[in-house]
Amino acid sequence: MRKNLWILGLALLLTACKKDSDQEPDVAAQITLSNPTAGTIFLNGSVLQIRGNATDDNVLASITCTVRNKTTNAVLYNRTLSTGNVGFFDFSQNWTITGITSLTPAQLIVTTTDKIGYTASKEVAFQLID
Repeated sequence: MRKNLWILGLALLLTACKKDSDQEPDVAAQITLSNPTAGTIFLNGSVLQIRGNATDDNVLASITCTVRNKTTNAVLYNRTLSTGNVGFFDFSQNWTITGITSLTPAQLIVTTTDKIGYTASKEVAFQLID
């Protein structure tokens, strides 16, 4: 009987232990973009304000904001911010638009990376014009 109790106790102990190498389950970060809004037109030489926030249950490590030309996929603006390992982060960036010579469809892509390396993205399309 003692032997059976010892085996049962050992089995319970082994099944209750969690390996340190097990990754935490991922819930995608929630990204809210307040600016720019879809379909807005921005003039060459003006300032595009990029505003929003992000939350993540695994703690945010960084946020990257990239503006691309939708026709050529060329990167027009790119900046990565370190979030300081927080669960909620307000981001605010200003980009002075340059080099636009004609109507240019553009896209902002905001990508978050959490402390485990999981990423999430949100996109908004707008126009640039000379």
